[in-house]
Amino acid sequence: MSTLQDKLAELSSDRRIDVMARADELIAEELTLRQLREALDLTQSVIAERLEIGQHSVSRMENRGDIKLSTLRTYIEALGGELNITAKFPDRDEVRIQPAEVA
Repeated sequence: MSTLQDKLAELSSDRRIDVMARADELIAEELTLRQLREALDLTQSVIAERLEIGQHSVSRMENRGDIKLSTLRTYIEALGGELNITAKFPDRDEVRIQPAEVA
């Protein structure tokens, strides 16, 4: 039985680099909020200060399995980012979902 390392060793150097780069991209696409914050070298205390909430609230946010979009948006903005949501359908281009205007 071949291992992943065996299969990678069979590839050319250029192809192995391409495969590993794509693997890194896929891993980056699947970060938790905590992992994203840590990758940006930010602490829960810094995020709490930016959101004007307690550090324990940041911890709870990061550990929730279900989070409101508005909460996620403010968390991402506190990280210095922008949240974009897209919907994918078969045989159609992606559609970007815009937040509703508050009246």
